[in-house]
Amino acid sequence: FRRAGTLDDDNSVTQIILEQKVKITGGNNGGKFLFEVTYARKHPGLHTKLFAKVPFACTPATMSDRLSSSVYKQPMDFAELNSYRLLEASFPMTIPKFYYGDISNETSNFILVTERIPFADVAGRRQKLKAFEIEGPYDKCKDWQLRAPAKEYYLLLMEVSGKMAGYHKAGKLGDDKVLRLQFPFQDGRSGTGGWGGQQAGDQEQV
Repeated sequence: FRRAGTLDDDNSVTQIILEQKVKITGGNNGGKFLFEVTYARKHPGLHTKLFAKVPFACTPATMSDRLSSSVYKQPMDFAELNSYRLLEASFPMTIPKFYYGDISNETSNFILVTERIPFADVAGRRQKLKAFEIEGPYDKCKDWQLRAPAKEYYLLLMEVSGKMAGYHKAGKLGDDKVLRLQFPFQDGRSGTGGWGGQQAGDQEQV
């Protein structure tokens, strides 16, 4: 935390308590867990309830998911870490506070630690939520679990994505040369070719 700049040099973590009752099983891009920390000195800007994301282990049960995330989807983890590390204060929306992140170019092992989002349903779905409580977390590709019509959620996602694009074009996310060093850019390439896929007409003639 000190190395990441989220903890002062004269402060420290004195205790780590893993959450045993709630298991995070959603998603297939990495293992996730919750934990709580105690600091030597309390501070209003320091969260005690945290969230961590790490790669799946290379075991038979999760080997395919590990290969999918660590080989086929890179540099996804690198870009995610840098989004939290570099853009937290620049984004046009609130994201969880970044506490620590690192990634190995040799092994693809990584870790991301952020503040914990107080999802209302993290311990099981509740029938009714109070005002300003945060829905979810929802599983991917299971829109039938949403509490409202799916269109409302997708419209909001597109609205926020549009704001992010506008911020980038306006230079509000930082110097473009710096961003290009930290994030993969497609430079105008369209379609699947921009992500390594085969474009129509590229098939080898037999």
